[in-house]
Formats: sequence, C-alpha cells, structure tokens
Amino acid sequence: MIKLASFRLVLSQARLLDAWRLAHPDSPGDNVSSGFISHCRGVDHGATCDRPDNCYSCKRYRENDESKRIDYILFRSGRMSASLEDCEITLNKIPDENLNYSDHVGLQAKFRIESKQRQDSCEWEPNRPLLIEAIGIVSGGQRRARSDRTWFICGAVLLFVIIVLSLLLDPILPFMTVLLSLFRFTLTVILVFCLWQGAIGLTLERKALKAAKQEMQQLLND
Repeated sequence: MIKLASFRLVLSQARLLDAWRLAHPDSPGDNVSSGFISHCRGVDHGATCDRPDNCYSCKRYRENDESKRIDYILFRSGRMSASLEDCEITLNKIPDENLNYSDHVGLQAKFRIESKQRQDSCEWEPNRPLLIEAIGIVSGGQRRARSDRTWFICGAVLLFVIIVLSLLLDPILPFMTVLLSLFRFTLTVILVFCLWQGAIGLTLERKALKAAKQEMQQLLND
C-alpha cells in the first residue's frame, strides 16, 4: 500500500487524479484531491488486497476488514480531455465458482476522451505542507536507520565475543567439537549479516534518505 504522504505528494506534484476516489467519494462534498486519503482501508474504499470476500485471504482478514489498496488508476487531461465515467473493482470471483481469480482483485476504469481540451475543475493540495510533512517522515527514517545501524554493529561485536569465547570450550569439551563448530558457523553467518547491514546496507539507506531529503528541501526553497 502506498504511504499516504508520498501518495498525496505524487498527486499534487504531477497534478493527477485518483480514478477510484473520483468515482466513489466518501460524501457528496468530498474533494478528490484534498484530504480524501484519510480512508484507505476497507472494501468500501477500493481495497484490492486482503479482502474479507477473498478465499485466499488469511483468517484474520476474513474476520476483520483490514483490506488495503494496492492497485491505482491515476490520470489527468492533456492535449485531449479525459473525463472519468466509471471505476469499479473487477476480476474478483470466478463465475459460478466459490473461488477468486487471485489473492487480490483488479481495478478497471472507463473514460470519455474528447478532442476539445477542458480545464480541470479539481484543486490539488498545495505542495509546501506536503513537502514539510514528507521531510519530517524522511527525517524519522534517518533516525531509525542510525539507531538500527548502532544495534547491528553492537550485535556483531557481541557475536564476535561469543565466537571467541566458544573457542575456549574446545579443549574443555572435546566431545562437543562438532556441535561447537556448527554453533560457531551459525553465529559467523549472523555476524557477517550484521556487519553488512550495519556497515553497508543501512549506510546506503541513510545516504538515499539524505539525498531525498535534500531534493525535497530544494523543492521547498524554490
């Protein structure tokens, strides 16, 4: 499921419309381009995955409607005018069968294309508050990455100490040499993963988050 802030930012920046929300507003006064993402779960809100009426959904989702939207149709008018006529869920259940086509359903939309260009009447959210919100989310991701990196490095150090200490047990417990070797091998694999994640994986993630934050700050200052 698309994160709310990022989805709203995409709609605002690209001046796109969400076909499902345009065809199914929450209320007669609902605006399809501001605040409408507050409800993104449930069959009534266009959810296509983990639906309670899907035979492939686990018991938890069949008993409680926590379904999510993972399929979107976004559009806007260009040189020709595109107006939405209908948008509905499709390919849910196989006809005459109590089975679903897949673990999630599809989405279909019907548009009217006219050669005459028409000005869209919708208003999109202003970019500035969305960018500020997105920068806050990215900053939180940076803090999490730093914290996770510390935990992985500490875990690697702890595993290294355990491996070294286990070597002292070989002369004391010679009958457990094979088991101790397997134990050290397992810890070594975990140690390598922690080192890679702490020294490389999360470092790359932090750099990517930093670059994304700088780009958004640049957009904010323009």
